[in-house]
Amino acid sequence: YGFKKDDILIGCMQSFFKIYGDFEDMIKKILENTQSNVYILFCNSIPFNKMHLYRLNNKLKHNINRIKWFQNKNMIDWLNLVYICDFMIDPHPFGGCNTSLEAFDYDIPVVCYPSNMINGKFTEGFYKVMGIDLCIVQSEQEYYNCVKKLILDIDFRNNIKLMIKRNKYKLFEQKEVISEYEDLFVKLIDKHYVN
Repeated sequence: YGFKKDDILIGCMQSFFKIYGDFEDMIKKILENTQSNVYILFCNSIPFNKMHLYRLNNKLKHNINRIKWFQNKNMIDWLNLVYICDFMIDPHPFGGCNTSLEAFDYDIPVVCYPSNMINGKFTEGFYKVMGIDLCIVQSEQEYYNCVKKLILDIDFRNNIKLMIKRNKYKLFEQKEVISEYEDLFVKLIDKHYVN
């Protein structure tokens, strides 16, 4: 992908409709206050629209060059992009779900700032299942501080990666969840089934 070994790659592999103005301000703050080898990767199957790109360009100015855009990747290319990220950021307030699971599968930390939207709670829930809370934040300032720490403190980042590696089985190997879904669907069918 043309990056250098010492580049810091922050994944934000989300559809454009998840990227709100306040979150764009956070991206601006991150890029304005970090070294020039920090990049944010956007990759999604729905392209950013013209107005959104115009707004980002006006907001980020010269730092727009530190946003790297990837569109319509097949599954292998998508997972390769996830894999090369040093960590990911969840867009507030919309949040992520599948992308967070894909990151955790590669032991990649995801900074999340939970919201009251159901979509804004998935990553927090995944972390709680794993018993990890170091990347769950409660404010924009905490979000920025966590991102900055993940950029600057390799030991901190590696410690979270190790914690994810040791605990991700709790997300991916829960047979009880399958049984609970089966029971739920049987109950719903029985409740609404008319003879």
